[in-house]
Parts: sequence; structure tokens; C-alpha cells
Amino acid sequence: MAVAVRTFVVASLAVLVLAGPTAAQVMPPAGLVPPTAAALSDPPAPTAPASDSAPSYNDYFEALGYSFSRGLFTSEQAPPLAIGSAAALALWPVDERVSRAVRGRVGGLGKAGDIIGSPMVMGGLSAGLMVASLGSDDTRFRTYAFALSQGLIVAGSLTAATKLATRRTRPNGSNRRSFPSGHAAATFALATVSSHYYGRKAAIPLYALAGAVAFSRVMSGNHYPSDAVAGATIGYLAGRAAILAAQHVSVGSPSEGGVSISFVF
Repeated sequence: MAVAVRTFVVASLAVLVLAGPTAAQVMPPAGLVPPTAAALSDPPAPTAPASDSAPSYNDYFEALGYSFSRGLFTSEQAPPLAIGSAAALALWPVDERVSRAVRGRVGGLGKAGDIIGSPMVMGGLSAGLMVASLGSDDTRFRTYAFALSQGLIVAGSLTAATKLATRRTRPNGSNRRSFPSGHAAATFALATVSSHYYGRKAAIPLYALAGAVAFSRVMSGNHYPSDAVAGATIGYLAGRAAILAAQHVSVGSPSEGGVSISFVF
């Protein structure tokens, strides 16, 4: 358990060092934006005119490379990464105790969480939206489908790599792929991208859904609390990276602005 949390924190610190003032600056998406007290607020008016074109799938792999590199390693990613890492570390001493206290109290929530956050459901949703976007004239929808698919790929890849590196045993002992939660990562990536393009009407239900899925994975004995928090952090960062990548290949693509959580130091 300690190795898993230490690995996550060390990786977080590495990103914090790399995400310095020389990092790429692109039009910020809605989400955790530096620089203090967290507060929901409407985002500022866009400073660039909206484009009439969505990202082209011809640029898909260019955008994916951007998602994994400059999209992740920006100064804007540092605050949520630091918060997620601190939360996972804080939960580590009580992981076992909380897991034992809530394990088995799943009912319908646990079963629903297993299904909703699964790779089959998340991948199927993304693939369906991508296919639907090909015949759509809605630029926002086409950009959203493009970014969502990228966010899920980044979240899934980071989660899989971390699982292989940490090999933490699940609370139920089924295997050694506990840290972090892939279900939490996928659903938080979905919520992050959706809230950027469709605002509060997507943010409120989808972040609530993502939180319920993450909690259900703890209740079902598949994950410790720190696993769920780490997965949620990865999903959020992956979603933001994908938004930045979509902007990179189609600057000024439309969004509704979403819900912004600001930090003022």
C-alpha cells in the first residue's frame, strides 16, 4: 500500500517540477485554474473568436501526442495534481479501516458502478459519439466527441501503467491491480470533458455520477479510498489534457465554458 501511494506522490511531484512557467500556454479550459479558495464561478468571457471548424480526425494522432505531452505537462495541471496527490496520501493511513467499514454495502450502486465505469461501456459510448459526430454539422458536438475519446485513451493508459508499476492488491484480494481505480478515472474524464463543452447542465449530473461510481468501487471491495481518489485525479487531468489537445488542432473550437473552480493565492 505504501509503495503505491509513494509512487503516485513521486510521479505527482515530478509533474509539478516539469510544469513550470515555461510550459505551453494555450486557451485554458474550464476546470481547476490557478491561482485560492475553491469556488464555483462562471468562467471569463473567451478572448479568442470561436472557430467554424472542429478538429479533423486526420489530426487525431497529432492531438493524442499533444494530450500525452504538453497537454499533461502544463502549469495549469499543477493545482489539481497537487490536491489529488495530497488527498490520496492523507487517505493512505485509514485505507484499510475505511475499506473494512464500507465493504459489502453495495446493493444496486455497486453493480451499477461496475457497469457504468467499465471499459466496454465507456469505450462504447465514446465510439458511438465519434461515429455520430462524423455526420453532424454541430461543431461543438464534433469537438466534444473528439476530445472525449482522447481523454478516455489518456486516462486508460495512465491508469494501466500505474497499475503495472504499483501492483497493489485489491481489498477483496482478487488481483494486484487496485491502484488507481480505472472506473473512477474514466467517469471523471467523461465529466471533465462534458462540463467544458456543455456547462453546468452536464457538470452537475456527470460529476455526481463519477463520484458515485468511485464510491461504489470502494464499497464493492475492488478499491481502497486512495485508489478512487487517485483515479479521479487521473481522469480529471486526462480530460483537461484532451481539451487542450483539441484546442491545439482547432484553436477557438466552441464550448459553453463549463463550470470553473478557481484557486486564488
